[in-house]
Amino acid sequence: MNDNNQMRPNAIVRIFFVVLFNLINWFVGKLILLLAFYQFLTHLLTGGVSDRSIRWGEAMSNWTWQLMLFMTYKTEHMPFPFHKMGPEPDKE
Repeated sequence: MNDNNQMRPNAIVRIFFVVLFNLINWFVGKLILLLAFYQFLTHLLTGGVSDRSIRWGEAMSNWTWQLMLFMTYKTEHMPFPFHKMGPEPDKE
């Protein structure tokens, strides 16, 4: 059997995290939908939106972006709170 066809242990760990992150991303997507609906209702009823909800939505969007970068192999750095499990960031 060719060594190139065997999965390395770090690849097996990574696929575990990709599956886990996909499940988490599904849940976060539902939270973002709820937040958007809440903002719509707030805007409809008060004429404005919640600044706290805007910040929360931005944080969830940024976290999801970091998750996607890891899942698509763009980066080796896992998002919070999993970042402690990954490699140290490059010091430039």
